[in-house]
Amino acid sequence: MSDPANTREQLLRKYPQSAQKKLFSRPIFIVSAPRSGSTLLFETLITCSNLWSIRTESHGIFAQFPSLKYENSDQDSACLDERHYGDDVAKQFRLAYLAELRDASGSHYSALPAQKRPNRVQFVEKTPRNALNIPFLLAAFPDARFVFLYRRPEENINSMIDGWERKGAFVKFDDLADWPLGYWCFVLPRGWRELKGKSIAEIAAFQWRACNEKIMQDLSQLPTGRHMTLSYDELLNNTGKTIKKICDFGNFKMDQALYDTVTKPLPLSSTTASKPTKDKWRIRENDIVPLLPEAATTLEKIEAFRRD
Repeated sequence: MSDPANTREQLLRKYPQSAQKKLFSRPIFIVSAPRSGSTLLFETLITCSNLWSIRTESHGIFAQFPSLKYENSDQDSACLDERHYGDDVAKQFRLAYLAELRDASGSHYSALPAQKRPNRVQFVEKTPRNALNIPFLLAAFPDARFVFLYRRPEENINSMIDGWERKGAFVKFDDLADWPLGYWCFVLPRGWRELKGKSIAEIAAFQWRACNEKIMQDLSQLPTGRHMTLSYDELLNNTGKTIKKICDFGNFKMDQALYDTVTKPLPLSSTTASKPTKDKWRIRENDIVPLLPEAATTLEKIEAFRRD
């Protein structure tokens, strides 16, 4: 990323807050539990010339604001709400996105000639932590829309276990007080301390439930036209139809590039840890099966939420 402070200061002169709100028109946020297929969906959508993005997850943007790492100084979670969108953050948060905003070809919005910069952009974003941040995102982007993507628990939990075991880029917290593993992967929901001494499989199942429950809780406060729900299976097995639904929901047109992408098998996402295979989760069947009855309750809630 470019120098955040200098770039934001330059952009603030061109784009005061009123102009920022106008520019980011009806942004679309993909929200899901980690490893639910959100990267695949995001990388598919950003091939469309009618959408803008920062081309990656926004961890680097959140990192520019130390107050946004944790819910509070007690590290109770990484859940953010409208209280975290104080004056200092409000002045700079959208500018941080604007500084990195790119079109489908990778061209920076701020580097385009003035006459080629649209007055409004359809922005799409996905970062796993957004599952816990919907009230905060609504404070920053009041007219935001949300695509809720979910994946079957056995598959999703297995993929999260894989991430925990690989560590690497999946480690998001390494300074949690009194946490015996010394690192924490993916998102940090409320109640994480109760996982001390639990297996990685139990931690992953907790994260899957917590993310999906929090998404449903927050989206239920919005009019139904502001969110849509789809499954990872639909994305894989009915790609064209599913993406068309998102286009209709987001009120943007599918261009030729997006059409070409969805009318052939989707490539592996950039965060694929190992080659997908049918029933891959069964390599950890003994660890995952005992966790499925509780997960099934959340899955039933998701399916009911979708029908409502």
